[in-house]
Amino acid sequence: MAARESLADIKKRAGRVARGLAKLYPKARISLDFETPWQCLAATILSAQSTDAGVNRVTPQLFKEYPVRARWLRRIRGASKN
Repeated sequence: MAARESLADIKKRAGRVARGLAKLYPKARISLDFETPWQCLAATILSAQSTDAGVNRVTPQLFKEYPVRARWLRRIRGASKN
């Protein structure tokens, strides 16, 4: 059985991968519209079920109606119970 990679080694490898990707794709940009890391996460989750264009059409209203994570999560949890 191979030895487990240490956290420090994982971080070093992740850094090398990130630098390599940045060199290969210097102008890469996510196509989802967002202003905060939380909005990016929410839009990414939604994009698994729709196109990025579709997500970009609905997220401005979603983020306006539910600007605070806790309220948004309560809404999602309530919808999932129905």
